[in-house]
Amino acid sequence: METRNQITQDPRWFSLTIRDSNADGSFVYSVKTTKVYCLPSCPSPISSPENVSFYRNYKEAERAGFRPCKRCNPRDYLLSNKNRVVKIVFGVQKSSLGWVLAAQRTGKKGVCAVLFGETQDKLIVDLQTYFPAAQLVNNAAVFDEVFKKIIASIEDPTVQLNIPLDIQGTEFQQRVWHTLCHIPLGETWSYTKVATHLGLPAKSARAVAGACAANKIAIAIPCHRVVRSNGNLSGYRWGIDRKRTLLHQENICSKNKRNLLRNEPI
Repeated sequence: METRNQITQDPRWFSLTIRDSNADGSFVYSVKTTKVYCLPSCPSPISSPENVSFYRNYKEAERAGFRPCKRCNPRDYLLSNKNRVVKIVFGVQKSSLGWVLAAQRTGKKGVCAVLFGETQDKLIVDLQTYFPAAQLVNNAAVFDEVFKKIIASIEDPTVQLNIPLDIQGTEFQQRVWHTLCHIPLGETWSYTKVATHLGLPAKSARAVAGACAANKIAIAIPCHRVVRSNGNLSGYRWGIDRKRTLLHQENICSKNKRNLLRNEPI
């Protein structure tokens, strides 16, 4: 049995809380108190995390003793989409921030994920967690140019990471991510500032934090530039140490650039 903390840190929990229809077909969740399983977009009231479990498909949920929800009809939905198989090609390479994975859905031009991790195996597990229904294909050669650009941007943040992106998320998530891409190099914004920039009340800061946590494309969508209102670093899916390193490098590069523009010694 997974703990409450394990459930709430699972990317699927966030999809559930925002009733993300884009996640339908990638997993189902069960509710212990009602004995039913649902699609992520189900309009039923959201249960407490300790009563929720995740399954890859309806067969797993039914084997565990749960019946399909009558509101979202997950079994009918999944059976009607059973032939829809998403293939994701990925590659893994070493960087100064550890292993980095890049992935792309077949038939799409942009990168759908850039992830950091301690080991190659852990990165593959993370990718499968983000895309539970996808068939993963390892082909690092496809990403030679992408990795060159990612690593160049890590080593020198003034080098813009100009790669095509396949961004998948809710309308709100995409609004947040678009805003993050406009935070200048060397600056950090608070979750509250991002919310107010979007014309939202300050209390929406938690929803902004959730959108940052749901980001699957590190560096290119710079969620590492968002911090707490007091300036302290908050959670970063790929580790606080990486967030601190990225911000430190960006701060140095930004100062050096300003000094050069003023013709001052570095």
